[in-house]
Amino acid sequence: MLEHHDEEYKTKDSEVIGDFRSHYFYHCDPDGNFLDMLDSADSIDGDLCLAIGAIKHSKKWKELYEYSSGILNIDRFYLKPEFRGKNLDIIYFLY
Repeated sequence: MLEHHDEEYKTKDSEVIGDFRSHYFYHCDPDGNFLDMLDSADSIDGDLCLAIGAIKHSKKWKELYEYSSGILNIDRFYLKPEFRGKNLDIIYFLY
Protein backbone atom coordinates (compact mmCIF):
# COMPACT_ATOMS: atom_id res chain seq x y z
CA MET A 1 0.00 0.00 0.00
CA LEU A 2 1.37 3.39 -0.96
CA GLU A 3 0.43 6.54 0.91
CA HIS A 4 0.51 10.20 -0.06
CA HIS A 5 0.95 13.10 2.35
CA ASP A 6 -0.02 16.66 1.47
CA GLU A 7 2.71 18.65 -0.29
CA GLU A 8 3.51 20.83 2.68
CA TYR A 9 3.54 17.88 5.11
CA LYS A 10 1.51 19.91 7.61
CA THR A 11 -0.86 17.07 8.40
CA LYS A 12 -0.41 13.41 9.05
CA ASP A 13 -3.54 12.50 7.11
CA SER A 14 -2.84 10.01 4.39
CA GLU A 15 -4.76 8.12 1.79
CA VAL A 16 -4.12 5.02 -0.24
CA ILE A 17 -2.86 6.07 -3.66
CA GLY A 18 -1.98 2.70 -5.14
CA ASP A 19 -0.66 -0.77 -4.62
CA PHE A 20 2.83 -2.31 -4.65
CA ARG A 21 3.60 -6.01 -4.39
CA SER A 22 6.98 -7.67 -4.75
CA HIS A 23 9.15 -10.62 -3.75
CA TYR A 24 12.82 -10.42 -2.80
CA PHE A 25 14.98 -13.52 -3.12
CA TYR A 26 18.25 -13.53 -1.18
CA HIS A 27 21.35 -15.45 -2.30
CA CYS A 28 22.17 -16.53 1.25
CA ASP A 29 20.51 -16.70 4.64
CA PRO A 30 21.88 -14.61 7.57
CA ASP A 31 24.35 -17.41 8.41
CA GLY A 32 25.81 -17.35 4.90
CA ASN A 33 24.19 -20.59 3.73
CA PHE A 34 23.25 -20.73 0.04
CA LEU A 35 19.52 -20.39 -0.68
CA ASP A 36 17.91 -21.90 -3.77
CA MET A 37 16.12 -18.90 -5.29
CA LEU A 38 14.50 -21.02 -8.00
CA ASP A 39 12.98 -23.37 -5.44
CA SER A 40 11.75 -20.43 -3.37
CA ALA A 41 10.22 -18.77 -6.44
CA ASP A 42 8.61 -22.01 -7.59
CA SER A 43 6.94 -22.45 -4.21
CA ILE A 44 5.21 -19.08 -4.77
CA ASP A 45 4.31 -19.25 -8.47
CA GLY A 46 5.52 -21.12 -11.54
CA ASP A 47 5.66 -17.91 -13.60
CA LEU A 48 7.82 -16.32 -10.92
CA CYS A 49 10.19 -19.28 -11.15
CA LEU A 50 10.46 -18.72 -14.92
CA ALA A 51 11.31 -15.03 -14.38
CA ILE A 52 14.00 -15.79 -11.78
CA GLY A 53 15.34 -18.62 -13.95
CA ALA A 54 15.68 -16.29 -16.94
CA ILE A 55 17.79 -13.91 -14.85
CA LYS A 56 19.94 -16.69 -13.38
CA HIS A 57 20.62 -18.16 -16.83
CA SER A 58 21.49 -14.83 -18.46
CA LYS A 59 25.03 -13.97 -19.55
CA LYS A 60 25.23 -11.17 -16.97
CA TRP A 61 24.20 -13.32 -13.98
CA LYS A 62 27.72 -13.99 -12.71
CA GLU A 63 28.49 -10.26 -12.68
CA LEU A 64 25.15 -9.39 -11.07
CA TYR A 65 25.57 -12.09 -8.44
CA GLU A 66 28.85 -10.63 -7.22
CA TYR A 67 27.38 -7.15 -6.66
CA SER A 68 23.94 -7.92 -5.28
CA SER A 69 22.36 -9.68 -2.33
CA GLY A 70 19.50 -11.14 -4.36
CA ILE A 71 16.75 -10.49 -6.88
CA LEU A 72 13.74 -8.20 -6.49
CA ASN A 73 10.72 -9.14 -8.59
CA ILE A 74 7.98 -6.50 -8.76
CA ASP A 75 4.63 -8.21 -9.20
CA ARG A 76 2.51 -5.07 -9.22
CA PHE A 77 3.11 -1.32 -9.13
CA TYR A 78 -0.12 0.63 -9.47
CA LEU A 79 -0.88 4.31 -8.92
CA LYS A 80 -4.38 5.76 -9.08
CA PRO A 81 -4.75 7.92 -12.22
CA GLU A 82 -4.84 11.21 -10.29
CA PHE A 83 -1.37 10.52 -8.83
CA ARG A 84 0.34 9.46 -12.06
CA GLY A 85 2.93 11.71 -13.70
CA LYS A 86 4.03 13.25 -10.39
CA ASN A 87 7.31 11.29 -10.02
CA LEU A 88 5.98 9.39 -7.00
CA ASP A 89 7.40 6.15 -8.39
CA ILE A 90 10.87 7.74 -8.41
CA ILE A 91 10.52 8.95 -4.82
CA TYR A 92 9.59 5.55 -3.47
CA PHE A 93 12.36 3.68 -5.26
CA LEU A 94 15.09 6.06 -4.17
CA TYR A 95 14.49 5.43 -0.48
